[in-house]
Amino acid sequence: MKYEDREQLYKYLINDYGFKVIEEGYSPKIFGNFYDILAGKDILFKYVNDRSIISIEVSKDMAEPEWYYISLVKTLLYKEATVDSVDIEKENSFIKNEIDKIAELFNDANYPTTQKSLIKIRDQDFKKSFPGW
Repeated sequence: MKYEDREQLYKYLINDYGFKVIEEGYSPKIFGNFYDILAGKDILFKYVNDRSIISIEVSKDMAEPEWYYISLVKTLLYKEATVDSVDIEKENSFIKNEIDKIAELFNDANYPTTQKSLIKIRDQDFKKSFPGW
């Protein structure tokens, strides 16, 4: 994806939910990598293009950001295994369908439990991918 076209990834967050881009970065000499961080509904989404692989991460706030791949959040909500490959369209569809539930997971009251659960899921995924570590 070209840097100039990146807003196509998340324009629905801006148009439909009032999110705003609060930070962006671009490294044209390093594979054209970029990231954009959007804030709204008391959560953050980070769209990352790293060596032409696009992913979405979510965090509670910028003060002490702890980023989690959206696939981990999907696993937490749906109780299904995460997918190894990233499908940006499916991830965006998940966000569109579940944005209120995602925001609820990351609100002040629920975040400590959400954080523990996401770390546990992340660690389990790591052990499956790298047995013996």
